[in-house]
Amino acid sequence: KLQRYLEAERDCKKATEIDPAYDKAWMRLGQVQMAFERYESAIKNLEKALTMAKQPGTQASCRKLLAKAREEVDKKEEKESGGMPGMASSSGFDFASLANNPQIQQMMANLGSGDGELPDLNQMMSMFGGGGGGGGGMVPPR
Repeated sequence: KLQRYLEAERDCKKATEIDPAYDKAWMRLGQVQMAFERYESAIKNLEKALTMAKQPGTQASCRKLLAKAREEVDKKEEKESGGMPGMASSSGFDFASLANNPQIQQMMANLGSGDGELPDLNQMMSMFGGGGGGGGGMVPPR
């Protein structure tokens, strides 16, 4: 509440070293990590706290914090993927832009069966873990 997060993080880590089964210390560590926007670490520690928690109130708090941390991770991934859920990539590769690039479309047309028909890019992109006509600017099937 005083927003002294560095001190709180240090104290939580020390508490978990002293008593690795101290569920509230793991939960508070997760909260501090959320304040620092380190959501992946927060999720890991909140999950640990939830597995150890015996009190219903602590369990409920952990679940609520976990939901918030996961929501933030989803928002971050969606932002990184240009608004396409599930398309975030650590390489930053943008499949939607690639599929909408006229030069790529021409190359794909040249790869067609010889009848001038463009291969289904949506189907091809789905092999890479996204697209498939789910919106986000993918090329419509012809």
